[in-house]
Amino acid sequence: VLQLLAEMKQEGPTPNTISFNAAMGSCAAGSQWQRALELFQDLQEQTLMPTTITFTTLMGAYANAGLWEEAIGQLAELRRAKLHADIVCYNAALTVCAKSLRWSKALALMADLRTQTGIKPNINTYNTALGAFGGGEQWEEAVRLLSQLR
Repeated sequence: VLQLLAEMKQEGPTPNTISFNAAMGSCAAGSQWQRALELFQDLQEQTLMPTTITFTTLMGAYANAGLWEEAIGQLAELRRAKLHADIVCYNAALTVCAKSLRWSKALALMADLRTQTGIKPNINTYNTALGAFGGGEQWEEAVRLLSQLR
């Protein structure tokens, strides 16, 4: 994919945001977060506009590398870019919380989701958030979150 993107830059057609998102996704899947970040910066240098998918893809690249703070930081970067996170983006951020057992951050994201975005959490959102509670160590918080499903 990276070779194809390089060929597009040299020979055409000119790559667009979707092209960069695809290349970043390949890097994320291959645990190449530095390369995904380089592509993100390249996209901006090409005066292309990142999308919610672009930020979510970069979040995934950071998450795969265990860089949870950088991954979740993409939500703030997304807002700075005047874009709106969707449920997929929030679920990705909650996945990062679950993998890193950041239960308090998961709760904060759930609160933000309910009060700031108007996005209705789905069952995947709750299941993912519940995964951040560390296998029962924060069971009271998990039960409180689960009670919101009613």
